[in-house]
Amino acid sequence: MNTETRLLPPDSKLDQILSISARHFSEKGFEAASLDLIAREVGLHKATLYHYVESKYDILDRCLNRHMAEYADILARIEARKGSPEDLVREVFRTHAHAQANEFGACISAVGSEALRHEPAQRIRAFQGKLSDAVT
Repeated sequence: MNTETRLLPPDSKLDQILSISARHFSEKGFEAASLDLIAREVGLHKATLYHYVESKYDILDRCLNRHMAEYADILARIEARKGSPEDLVREVFRTHAHAQANEFGACISAVGSEALRHEPAQRIRAFQGKLSDAVT
């Protein structure tokens, strides 16, 4: 499974697939979201969708990666202790609010780690623990 975390250009087909999927996952739930509908909304045949992603679980995993990537810079700054404690706390809250407000944050919040296979769910918990430890 591809666990790529880099952000793609906004006009890329994969980015469209992930954004539309995240919206469907958060609105309908993971199980009810349809790859047929996602493919149609992106303007692809379902078979072509598999050129970009392996499965619905792969899409969800990539959405998770996008969500975690939002926190990468602030996490690195916290761990390196770059900035005053007050500035770092402000940045944590700003980053968190931004990350939760976009389609990937909404998707992960709505879906939760239960929909992910065992390994991605472990990565969610490990990431949450790392973020919590850094903030503490």
